Amino acid sequence: MCRALDLRPDLGSSQITAGARSERAIRPAVPRGWRYEPTGDGIGVLAGAAAFAPGTVRGDRPWDPDEYGPLAQRFLADGYPGSALCVLKSLTSYDRAAVRLMGEAYRQLGRELHAERAELWLRLHPSD
Repeated sequence: MCRALDLRPDLGSSQITAGARSERAIRPAVPRGWRYEPTGDGIGVLAGAAAFAPGTVRGDRPWDPDEYGPLAQRFLADGYPGSALCVLKSLTSYDRAAVRLMGEAYRQLGRELHAERAELWLRLHPSD
């Protein structure tokens, strides 16, 4: 991949760790009209500001299995797929219901590759 992208990483750098994991927080440049919310998965959600409900969704804590589903569904129904993803990406483990909702959130955001990945996961995990 590095050859294809003409990248030359310094393999001796202390920032390159085993398993490509890093303690460095992800803080992307946020274009005007967009919003970034960190989440429990360490990656976060970057999307147009209109994709988020007003206020901040607590994406930095694990959600109770009984509360994440209804909240994510409400965000999706209200047209806030970014906020739905903030909740879903903060889960400590995924079940079929969570992945189904993630696929819908990605689809509403126009991120078809991620939506297709969710569909593939569902096909590969036919039951919980």
